[in-house]
Amino acid sequence: FKDTATTEIYTEQIVGSVRCVQETVRNLMRAYGDMVEEKDKRITLTSDVIAGIKSIKYLSWEKIFKEKIDEIRKREFKAVSTFRKMDACLIIFWECLPSILMLVTIVSYVK
Repeated sequence: FKDTATTEIYTEQIVGSVRCVQETVRNLMRAYGDMVEEKDKRITLTSDVIAGIKSIKYLSWEKIFKEKIDEIRKREFKAVSTFRKMDACLIIFWECLPSILMLVTIVSYVK
């Protein structure tokens, strides 16, 4: 390195990127937990419907259970899409990080 200022800038960039990744991964894991929780709710309710289908048909509760399952599916889809968006952002960040660090290093070295 040309001088200690360049080293400090490079170190700050690496530490900043690590912190950013840590926060993104933390949010990603939270989103994954939400996604799994909604999936479990949907599977449990669907299993209960299948197990009690005779009673549900006899009492004409199809619409009620369909609405409950649809509501859970909407929440599950929202959780899945949030998880996938965050995952895509993390992948893009990891792919761009070497170029960004190289650019910062070159720019700070030239100055």
